[in-house]
Amino acid sequence: PGRMSTAEGSVFTGSVSDLRAKKAPPHPIIQFCVHSEPHWMFVLMFSHLLFWLVGFQWDTARVYSDNHFNHDGGIPSGPSGSGVFPITVMLMVVATVTVTAKA
Repeated sequence: PGRMSTAEGSVFTGSVSDLRAKKAPPHPIIQFCVHSEPHWMFVLMFSHLLFWLVGFQWDTARVYSDNHFNHDGGIPSGPSGSGVFPITVMLMVVATVTVTAKA
C-alpha cells in the first residue's frame, strides 16, 4: 500500500528510443545533393567534367579552322572542325540551369 508501482510512479512515459538524442538534419545543400536530387548532381558533375576535359580546347594547335586539313585534304569533323565544343557547352549550360532552378 505505501509503495507505488513502477507504472504509477514513473515520471517518464514513452519508449527507450525516445531517450536517444535526436540527430540534427543535414545541411540543406547536403539534403539536396545527396537525398533529393542525386541524379541531377551526377549530370551536373559529368557535364562539367566532359566540357573541361573534352570540349574545351586547351591546345590552340588543336583548334580547327577552314585552313586546317586532314591527310586526305578535307576539313576534319565537319565544315569548320569538331562539334564537341558546342555540344558540351549546351549540355553543361542546361545541366547547370536545371540544377540551379531546382535548388
